[in-house]
Amino acid sequence: MAAKYAREHDLELDTVLTFHDEGISGFRGRNAEAGRLADFLEAVKVGLVPQGSVLLVEQLDRLSRLVPRKAMRVLEDIVEAGVSVVTLNDGREYTPASLDRDPTDLLVAVLTFMRANDESATKAKRLSAAWEAKRANVAAKPLTGIVPAWLELDKQTQQIKVIPERAAIVRRIFSMTLDGTGQHSIAATLNGEGVEPWGTGKRKGLHWHRSYIAKILTNPAVIGVLHPHRTEYADGKKRRIPLDTVPHYFPAVISPETWADAQALLTAKGAPRGALLQKS
Repeated sequence: MAAKYAREHDLELDTVLTFHDEGISGFRGRNAEAGRLADFLEAVKVGLVPQGSVLLVEQLDRLSRLVPRKAMRVLEDIVEAGVSVVTLNDGREYTPASLDRDPTDLLVAVLTFMRANDESATKAKRLSAAWEAKRANVAAKPLTGIVPAWLELDKQTQQIKVIPERAAIVRRIFSMTLDGTGQHSIAATLNGEGVEPWGTGKRKGLHWHRSYIAKILTNPAVIGVLHPHRTEYADGKKRRIPLDTVPHYFPAVISPETWADAQALLTAKGAPRGALLQKS
């Protein structure tokens, strides 16, 4: 579409400065802050993109899905820098003059941003509601197919099962910790013995690392507890909101006493500790 528009309007299409933001949400505002749009705005400010240039976007809501007031600010920042914005879906061109003098352009822009923000907010609410529904049905079906590396989800029975040899490594890590062995030494011992490291998904791990040992030691899943979070976005900022813990969600591989002793030891050493759990 961009090439066709450039040919029809006798424009030189600069493919070097073509920006793609497929993976960054305009609703969260991250494309204007940390995505390719930010790169474009900076290029305009420093003169890499000269005044009189035209920014081609598939449709206006690709610029931003923030609330209309802030989305309009993104559009205004671009056109005030001397760069026109053309929406390829309808061929409309936005410039300072058109926004000032043509009420139709201004109204179309505001309504487009309102619709885009509302659709994104509705989608976010639906995803949140779906997660809450899953939590309510946790006894019948796991909330998610993602489980710790020492467990596996049986796809046929939908039951979470222990991988015995990996659970034994978890117990050994806790035992070594309580015996006073540091996390670096634990990782070195496992590497020295040729114990196969765990990867993520189908990707295999290369070595045991101190950070991964710490992750195991502070993960309440070892005593069967799921500590879920809900992700929220405010002004483009991502926040993880902790939800109520779900006890007995995973099969426990160590005792609550071992967990408590390990957390007390980690706290005494000033290391991060696992989530504080409510008694049930």
